[in-house]
Amino acid sequence: LKAYSLLTPEVHEALCNAAGEVRLLVTGHCPDSMTYEQDIKNGQRCFEHLTMISEGHLCGHEPLPDWSDREAYLDALARRLDREAIGRLASELARNKIWNCPTLTVWQRMNDAAMCPDEAGIRPEMKYMPRQTVGAWMSGSIRVDGPTGEAYLRWTERRFQVVNQLHGEGAPLLIGTDSLNPFV
Repeated sequence: LKAYSLLTPEVHEALCNAAGEVRLLVTGHCPDSMTYEQDIKNGQRCFEHLTMISEGHLCGHEPLPDWSDREAYLDALARRLDREAIGRLASELARNKIWNCPTLTVWQRMNDAAMCPDEAGIRPEMKYMPRQTVGAWMSGSIRVDGPTGEAYLRWTERRFQVVNQLHGEGAPLLIGTDSLNPFV
């Protein structure tokens, strides 16, 4: 079963309990209202996209800027993500054999496409996509609405560092693309 971002802690726990009763695994996003540690306690066995990796793993106690100021929000995430806390989480993920599929490609491609859509559409790997799909991406009829800019690039780099920490601690990693997002 795949958990998504808007689940409440109570619904997530019920989902994990129900999955356990029928011997299914729970994978997916870390819900917005939870930490990875809470999800692990509930029984989630795989995390997608590093969603909410920052929750409970930031230095300092001041609130993050509002998402409406994406540049400030992402800059704060990149600066304040606590390497030691991520290291402890990585050790727990390794110890419990909990998988992670960071899908870094989707974030890179969304940034590339937002910055240079014409170049994104002529990449060699686009030959594997239906022309109609690539055409829709290039025409803008399917919007690329990801954040861009320097803070976004810093946050993307920080995500690579998190994956290196997970790998270094032995946390299981999966390769995934989140296919059919624009230019992925």
